[in-house]
Amino acid sequence: MVPSPRITVGGWLDGGSEMSRTLVRLGLWALPVGGVLTFLPWIGLFFGGGSNSSQDAAGQARGATDPIGILFGDLYIIGTLCILFGVLALAAVLAGTPGESWAAVGAVAGVIAMVIVVGVWMLLTIGDAVVGDVVLSGHKDAAEVFKSMSGGHWSSRAIPAFGAAAVAGLIGTVGLAVGIWRSGRYPKWLAIAFGVAFLLEVVSAPPTVIGALLLAITGFLIAQRGESPAPARTAAIT
Repeated sequence: MVPSPRITVGGWLDGGSEMSRTLVRLGLWALPVGGVLTFLPWIGLFFGGGSNSSQDAAGQARGATDPIGILFGDLYIIGTLCILFGVLALAAVLAGTPGESWAAVGAVAGVIAMVIVVGVWMLLTIGDAVVGDVVLSGHKDAAEVFKSMSGGHWSSRAIPAFGAAAVAGLIGTVGLAVGIWRSGRYPKWLAIAFGVAFLLEVVSAPPTVIGALLLAITGFLIAQRGESPAPARTAAIT
C-alpha cells in the first residue's frame, strides 16, 4: 500500500505555475465583468429606444448606425467573451473536485454556446451597421435585410446555429451547475443561481437582463471564494 497523497481541491489555484494561477484568477473575475457588460446593453435598449421593424428604411438605418448602439453591441460582445473565459477558469478551479467531470463537459458545451452568441451579436452589431450604411447611401431596398436579422423574423439559415446554441447551452448549464454543486468549494444555492444566470445569458433575449445581473452577483461570489484556500480531500492510490 502506497501512502495516500494529499489532493487539494481546485488544483489550478493551489498548484501549477504562477502564470496559470494568475490566468485562472483573472478568468474567475471575468465572470462578474461579463455579467455587467451584458447587462448594460439591455438597459440601453429598454430605456434608450432604438430601431425597430415599424420604422421606415431611413429610421432603421439610423438606428443601426447609431454610435451609442454600436458601442452597446461591442460591450455585449466583450462581455460574452469574458463569460467564455470565465467558464474555462471555473472548470480549472473545479479540477480535482468530485464535480470536475461535470464541470469539464459543461465548460466545453458552454464555450460552444458562447461562441455562437458572440457570432450572433457580431452579426447584429457589425452586419446591421453595414446594411445601415448601404441604406443611407441611397439603396433603400437593402432595408429588407433588417427583417431577416431581427428577433422574430430571423432567416431560416440561422435556425441550425440557434439549435446548436440551445443544445450546447443546456448541456453547459447542467454541467457547470452540477460541477459547482458537487465540488464542495461553493454553496449549493450558488450552483443553482449560476446555472440560471448562464442559461439566460445563452438565450440572449430580453430576459437576459435578469441573467446578466444574476451572473454579476454569482460571478463575484465565485471569484471571491475562488481566492480563498481550497478545502482538502485525500485519495488512496494502491
